[in-house]
Amino acid sequence: EDPPRVHGFLGLSLRGTTTNRNPSALTGGRVGFVFDDRFTIGGAFYSLTARYAGAIVDPRGNELGMRMAYGGILLGWTLYKGRVLDVGIESLAAAGAACISPSKRSFGRWSCIEKVGLVSIEPGLTFGLTLTDWVRVGMTAGYRFVTREAWRAPNDFTLSGPYIGLDIDFGAFRGNR
Repeated sequence: EDPPRVHGFLGLSLRGTTTNRNPSALTGGRVGFVFDDRFTIGGAFYSLTARYAGAIVDPRGNELGMRMAYGGILLGWTLYKGRVLDVGIESLAAAGAACISPSKRSFGRWSCIEKVGLVSIEPGLTFGLTLTDWVRVGMTAGYRFVTREAWRAPNDFTLSGPYIGLDIDFGAFRGNR
């Protein structure tokens, strides 16, 4: 009998989602270990990189931007594992911050008019395609549940929302079996 197999991975992630019910994009990274091709434990980090429509405007009519970043523990369980396709469930339990910014840019140094802390739980379904021994592409879908500190009135932005994602992971995905 083969000993249990453990392998690590490092990856990039892109998610289409909503912030305050407006289309948005998050980019991030993932890292973790997979035990016996079934159980994944690791971490992930995401940052809001684009927000479309639904401008945020201050009382004087100036357009403002929104920033959001969070990271935490990634847990996953593979329900079906084939040579090329795998199907599983995963969840990210994370903490971070969101901010209303005078700059509409989604990158660079944060300058905040108002900042709130947040906690996020993101259950999801994953479909992975192992392209080579070292590259896996994954598609994910789920929902981001966010609880946060209260914004000052009239700011009552909803950070929870559905997401669809694309992950590109690099690691030893096929063992010597």
